[in-house]
Amino acid sequence: MESAASRSPVLRFLLLALWVAAVRSFSFDTDLTHSDEGFYLLQGAAWLNGAPPYTAIWDVKPPGLVGLFALFGLAGPPGVLTARIGTYIAVVLAAVGLHRFARRHLDGEATAWVASLLFPAYSIVLEGTATQPELLLTPIVVFAMDIVAGWWTGRGDRSIRSCLLAGLLLGVAASIKQSTVCDLALAAIVAVGSLRQPRLIAPAMAVLAAGMPFLAFIGYEAALGLGPEIYLTPVTGAVSRLGGYGTSLLGAVARMPFMMRSAMPLLAGPLACLVERRRLARGPDARAIGFVFLWLLAEIAAVIALRATYWHYLLTALAPMALLTAVWMRIVVARLDRHRKSVLAGLVAVFVIYPAGFLVFADIPIMRHASFGLAVADRLRSLGMAKGDTLYVADRDPVIYLLTGATLPTRYVFPQHLLCSFPLPEDGDAEIRRIMAGRPRFVVISAGRPKMVVCDWRTDRVALIDDALARNYRLAGTVDTGEEPAEIYRRIAD
Repeated sequence: MESAASRSPVLRFLLLALWVAAVRSFSFDTDLTHSDEGFYLLQGAAWLNGAPPYTAIWDVKPPGLVGLFALFGLAGPPGVLTARIGTYIAVVLAAVGLHRFARRHLDGEATAWVASLLFPAYSIVLEGTATQPELLLTPIVVFAMDIVAGWWTGRGDRSIRSCLLAGLLLGVAASIKQSTVCDLALAAIVAVGSLRQPRLIAPAMAVLAAGMPFLAFIGYEAALGLGPEIYLTPVTGAVSRLGGYGTSLLGAVARMPFMMRSAMPLLAGPLACLVERRRLARGPDARAIGFVFLWLLAEIAAVIALRATYWHYLLTALAPMALLTAVWMRIVVARLDRHRKSVLAGLVAVFVIYPAGFLVFADIPIMRHASFGLAVADRLRSLGMAKGDTLYVADRDPVIYLLTGATLPTRYVFPQHLLCSFPLPEDGDAEIRRIMAGRPRFVVISAGRPKMVVCDWRTDRVALIDDALARNYRLAGTVDTGEEPAEIYRRIAD
């Protein structure tokens, strides 16, 4: 018998919204910054100030992500809290979507509730406390996969209209992160095998709809007079990144279990379902469970294609993993004669406590050490920096530019673009020389010039910076919050 919350969409939404607010409470601490988040906010602010994507600031991320962060920036710089609220809303919508998916395609009300409770609980690990593209696109992918699962099981709308809607949703998701093309590929394959229209019509409609957001962006930039070398940046950038910063495909596969340790219980759920595959094959939702496995494989393929370089890449896999873990818990509880509700509640509690404990005892201390953009910005102001002054943040958090209102010295403001072997439209060595020849008033750089783990660190380019610092700058201050200290250099002419 259904609960009152399951019968009432409004009550269900409110309960899940409260749950997400509780498990993601640490996310509203704006002292816990993330370098990617600051960089995206910087790009969004540039667009708000009249500089379209990839002009004032270069990146390989697609334009939809920049657009979202421009919306977050409407609240005023730096916009970190607004971005976290946006992420909160995305996680709530993803939880609602998972509940809907499970109720439509999987057996049992409890499965829907468990999945919708587990996903938010694990959204806080894998760097998910900050605003990550993977969390922003998850609700869109969940609702698209809901449509595609209906094709697979035969229990949903199988018209061309559903192909257009699923394709459009996945196109919007891909405009936030390109890895969603793996989900689009899955949708196209399912359409070919499941829909009754002529074989190529259904997938063609889905792919055509998926391309609409990008075509709209290209039309926008072309109307501004910008050429293909600008508006095709997210495409060429994504292709150039398939090398994975030197990590091999096998290396990415081997790296994933280690990276998933903060979400390990969710990894155990799908594995347990594989052990129980014969039992599941006899159930009424066998085809739907098979589809969720295909969905999970699509997410894993995307992570491997990106070479599993960063923790937050794995966030895209949490939604199908939460569904499969909920299915496994259903099997465990079904084997009990008594105390089923108590056992299920206990399982959920254990699975929820794990990521919360990992966050508090492992992730939060690390993030607090790494979160010192505010301290650097305060120190710069104490040294006489004013809004509009030139600043070069060589290898630290780009949010410092936002916090200080500095004039950007380059469109390559993300440290790894210039200080790693990153494929750029221009010569990186020449760009470093140009920046330092322009003599920005302040330069921020790590005291120990640490080597980045995830890329081929260009010590020769660091040497170019050090040479210019020795000739034209003096050390004005050091900021140390427990991680690698940051040095602040001021131009000698001052």
